[in-house]
Amino acid sequence: MEYKILSWNINGLNSPTKRRNTFHWITKQKSDITFLQETHIREVDYKLLTNKNIGQCYYSLTKKKKRGIVIYVKPFLESKLVFNDNKGSLLAVEIQDGKDKSLIIGVYAPNGPKNNFFQDLQNKLSNTVYQNVILMGDFNGVINPKIDITTKTDEHRKLPKIFFDTLEHHQLRDTWREKYGDSKDFTFYSARHKSFSRIDMIFLTENMLSRIKKTDILMQTVSDHNPITLSLIGNKRCFRWRVNEELFTELEISNNIEKAINDYFKN
Repeated sequence: MEYKILSWNINGLNSPTKRRNTFHWITKQKSDITFLQETHIREVDYKLLTNKNIGQCYYSLTKKKKRGIVIYVKPFLESKLVFNDNKGSLLAVEIQDGKDKSLIIGVYAPNGPKNNFFQDLQNKLSNTVYQNVILMGDFNGVINPKIDITTKTDEHRKLPKIFFDTLEHHQLRDTWREKYGDSKDFTFYSARHKSFSRIDMIFLTENMLSRIKKTDILMQTVSDHNPITLSLIGNKRCFRWRVNEELFTELEISNNIEKAINDYFKN
């Protein structure tokens, strides 16, 4: 089993035309798990995010047209809500493929100070027990200013220590760096700072890294952020062959088996 994950800061979905075009584009991507940030949809208007072609919908929205995140999961993956900050910034869903359970965490980090936000993330994550964790979204900061942002003076965009502590504690790894090393590519252009940066990321727990098939930064379309994707190979399922014991209750079949065994050893 293989499934595809898509994460995208859409920068607003209140326009019916943009919403229709966005949903159409996502449907064409055939993603199985889709995470959108900055929907700007109010909590009272949550039905605007419903789209059966994309999947079962889980959301964290606010009363105002700001922030707002949503995770879609295709029906073949069993899913349920794990936690929601109700602030339009943090959301977690459990998915199950057979016996394989994973925790999907969607993040839209604040532009300003981030310590409290990532402390909240660490607390929530520490209260769960999952071997497989997928953490993704817009982190509004970079891991390594030397290769993740083009403006050298923009050192303040580096993510805070609590973020790195969380990654280390839960053995979360940056899928882009795992596949492409120190290669440079970016997901966001800031007109204000006149800089490109890679602030949209997907992390996996270390035990899942061998399942990465492909990860991409796609072309920018209707948002100022690039969509990012990750294709994962599902865990292989092992089947143990076992003889049907009921066959031995049939006298004729039992005699034939006994004869075949005796003939084998005679030869």
